[in-house]
Amino acid sequence: MVEKTIRAFEDIALYLGVVAIIMIMMIVSADAVMRYAINRPLIWSYDLIALYLMVVAVFLPTARTYREGNHIGMNIFVLMMSPRVKLVSDIFVSLLMLGFIGVLLWAGWGRTMETLARGELKYGIINYPVWLSHLPVAVGSAALLLRVVHHLAMLFRFGRDPYVITEGEATE
Repeated sequence: MVEKTIRAFEDIALYLGVVAIIMIMMIVSADAVMRYAINRPLIWSYDLIALYLMVVAVFLPTARTYREGNHIGMNIFVLMMSPRVKLVSDIFVSLLMLGFIGVLLWAGWGRTMETLARGELKYGIINYPVWLSHLPVAVGSAALLLRVVHHLAMLFRFGRDPYVITEGEATE
């Protein structure tokens, strides 16, 4: 049940990230056509892409990326480790990740609430609410934190996590 819930959260976050990337491609293409065909660029496109869409595309899919073992890693040493040393290494790295993700979640959520309470806007052609650009950092960090906590629970309970692909494991 827990795995199913985390997986659903990760999948929704991934799909939102994919939608953000598609929107970036469409907006950039439309901006290029408008700029060079009729000399009328989309003056709002840079802010929308930089403040919101890129943040969504980067932060929301992190938990799913972790689950699938697609984060950048240095597995040359992991491949040479015994199963026991791999387990200890995985636990150690996951504990370090918890600390980093916890700080990121705390800072992201704090900044989201702070800018929301103050009603901060990024002024320009469109006055963008700043809190919306911080929210994906907090949400993506929360999803990743849930995944890593579940991963650690599986490692401590079973000595392996069947739901997460780790360094050196074969993928389909």
